[in-house]
Amino acid sequence: MDAGRLPCYLWNMTSIKGLPQMKRGPLVLAVVVVFLIVGVMSVPAAVRLAADWYWFSSLGYQSVFLTTLWTKVLLGVGAALFAFGFFYVNLRFAQRGVVPDPVVVSINAKTPKVDITRLLRLLALPVSGFLALLVGVSASSAWLVLLQFLNRTPFGVSDPAFGRDVGYYFFTLPGISAAIALILSLTVLTLFMVAPLYLVRGDVVLRGRSMTIEPSAE
Repeated sequence: MDAGRLPCYLWNMTSIKGLPQMKRGPLVLAVVVVFLIVGVMSVPAAVRLAADWYWFSSLGYQSVFLTTLWTKVLLGVGAALFAFGFFYVNLRFAQRGVVPDPVVVSINAKTPKVDITRLLRLLALPVSGFLALLVGVSASSAWLVLLQFLNRTPFGVSDPAFGRDVGYYFFTLPGISAAIALILSLTVLTLFMVAPLYLVRGDVVLRGRSMTIEPSAE
């Protein structure tokens, strides 16, 4: 081999985690695009955060700002972790066992066949993570409801209909309602995800106007 071509040959033979070097370009490009998107989306939030910090600091209420910030972060992270576990466990449970007749798709004779059922199994983790991130961001907006629930104070006046303290309806009930709404939303989203899985796997079979549900989907 020509000594002048040896460095190029060694460069082409290197790999990252088993991927050939020729595939490094698209991989790096995808990573850069993801970081750019995250960076662009984070700029408005960072500017708003800096403005809020400057305003609270000018009034001497840094503790109020930090309490609000940490409540948002902890609530968002907690909701995201709970949602991720909820989504991922249900998706994996729906794809348990072996599919006797997997759905295989091929665009043409020259391209390899794609096992849709196996692809859906691989997508369970990233889909769960992405949806959990959205749930966490949405849940962080309920920070005031959480603080009111944690610092609830009785009013000293009882409701004449149920005998509960009036503070229950101002501090406790909104928190319970928010938790129930979160669980209900996760359940509906999970149902929309697992229903197509059961159809693709053949666990739910539609024949005209009739529907057959296999024991694995019951």
